[in-house]
Amino acid sequence: MRKITKISPPDSFIEYKKKERERASYSEMDKHIKDDLNISLLNEQGWVCGYCQRKINIDNMQIEHHCEQSICNGEDDMPDKRLDYNNLLAVCSGKSGYFKHCDSQKATKNKSSGLPINILPWSSSHMNMIKYSSSGKISSANEKHQREIDEVLNLNISYLKELRKDKWIILFKNSKTNKELNLQKMKRILEKDLDISNKKFPNNFPGLSEYLLRKYC
Repeated sequence: MRKITKISPPDSFIEYKKKERERASYSEMDKHIKDDLNISLLNEQGWVCGYCQRKINIDNMQIEHHCEQSICNGEDDMPDKRLDYNNLLAVCSGKSGYFKHCDSQKATKNKSSGLPINILPWSSSHMNMIKYSSSGKISSANEKHQREIDEVLNLNISYLKELRKDKWIILFKNSKTNKELNLQKMKRILEKDLDISNKKFPNNFPGLSEYLLRKYC
């Protein structure tokens, strides 16, 4: 995971909420408004999944409610976040063979098994506790967040760990000069990997590159 800086929602979404007011509903929203939401969320995330950080696009993404519509619906003393832009993320399909992760795994949970999750991708304090290892494991210094990473989001399944491990190995291999780690070279490589001049990260797992940049450079 990595910190997401939320931007202003698209005008069409703002106008829909104003016009419809009490009747406004995510499920009843016109397609062109959801399309605007898709692009807005993708742009603020650099076109990677809000949870696992694999690259996504307009055709294979879906909109995720961080706090589920069935929970944050304004009932039972819960806030109503069904149309709260700051509660929305762009996520991947969350499936790899018979494994599930991200929203697909989260959808198998309920209030008694970990929802709503506490870890917030747009919280600097939460994301600053995230670490990566050479094994590909993602971890948090916060025990509750670690359980959510492992159990609710399933971000440490072997498939994702291997992909992160491969990136770690390649980054370190390419950052060496005469078999010695060259930190200036590493910095250049990591900064290039984090270049979103076209609003899109060039590779998967930018959070790993951000972590290495902080740790080594």
